Amino acid sequence: MLHLNEQVRRTQGQGEKEAREELLAKVAAQDIELQVQRFARTAADAALRQYQADSAAAGEQAEVAAQAQLESLLGITQSTEIQLRKAWEAHRVSEDAAEELRMKLAAGEGQGV
Repeated sequence: MLHLNEQVRRTQGQGEKEAREELLAKVAAQDIELQVQRFARTAADAALRQYQADSAAAGEQAEVAAQAQLESLLGITQSTEIQLRKAWEAHRVSEDAAEELRMKLAAGEGQGV
């Protein structure tokens, strides 16, 4: 762009009106092109920021969903543990009852029943 401005200055000194107008048109076209490039960069930056914000929001949503899933699994695990403890306790009680019954039967056999 500086090169074109220099050419405009030279032609002004020579009085070539058409050449100056042509060069001014080139400078104006370059200025418009630069404005379009700036606009495109601004739009691209805005789109990138929006993408990053959307990605962050999606990541947060995924994290919340994963946390809910973990809490659900923890609840299931705790419930299963309680059920297993109850089953183990029932098994121990039945083993104790079976042992008591064996002892009674053995005592009864010893008495000739």
